[in-house]
Amino acid sequence: MVDKLPVKSGKTPVKNRFFYYLYIEQGGTVWLYKRPAGDIWQGLYELPLAEGTKANLPAGEVFALFKEKGFISLALTPGYAAGPVKHILSHQTIYAYLYKVNVSPRMPVPAPFIAVPREKIKDYPFSRLLLTLLDKAGCIK
Repeated sequence: MVDKLPVKSGKTPVKNRFFYYLYIEQGGTVWLYKRPAGDIWQGLYELPLAEGTKANLPAGEVFALFKEKGFISLALTPGYAAGPVKHILSHQTIYAYLYKVNVSPRMPVPAPFIAVPREKIKDYPFSRLLLTLLDKAGCIK
């Protein structure tokens, strides 16, 4: 009978991921973008995001991640704002960090980002992870 019963497959290993978000302020606005269809948080809004390979990266290394991804090419160093926030999913654990950057009001907002008035960001739908991080950093009220 043993050869007729299904074999229990091994448990999927849980992967640790490290998300670094930039809260880019431009005058009284913040840069956001809407996540595209086809991923876990589709249709929700998000800040610029880069994924690192380890936790607690120094600000200079965080900024290097964003420059590598081509998100922005500013000669500024982001300031730490909050994190880590731990978010557990079935197959991965995400550790998220938030850094703040101020940019010139004259700088054009690159696509696909939109500039949203700081006091209005609470009206946009975010993932629970990002809401927790923004709240921890005092960015939403």
